[in-house]
Amino acid sequence: MVPNASGFLGKALPGYENTIMKLAAKNPKHARALNLFANNMGTMALVGQTKLPLQLEGRLEQLTFDAASGVVFSVAGLPTMLGYASKGVKYGAEPLSLMGAGMYSDLGQTDMSLEERMIHGSDTWFCFSWISLR
Repeated sequence: MVPNASGFLGKALPGYENTIMKLAAKNPKHARALNLFANNMGTMALVGQTKLPLQLEGRLEQLTFDAASGVVFSVAGLPTMLGYASKGVKYGAEPLSLMGAGMYSDLGQTDMSLEERMIHGSDTWFCFSWISLR
């Protein structure tokens, strides 16, 4: 199976599909990971925009913050994106990475207690694990 550029990015950005296809010719796993990584980051950035009022004020700052959070979650999901499917990755490394991403998805910029971070991380871990096991 040859990876392809998918989603909005695959259709809207000139050169994006060519980049994915060139990378796929060299390493299909890396092409798939790059495409998923970019889609995750873009999706989180756009979802973050829906939380703001209609004024443009503060949107660029929020966009940057949400894109950075998207990178954190994308890095946590890299083992699966790269095709690693061992039990250690599936049930150990990746769930713990997702929990850590959930705990610090605010990039350490809010005044959350450790208890709140643990709850946020556990919720994130549970939701992502439940989705991936279905």
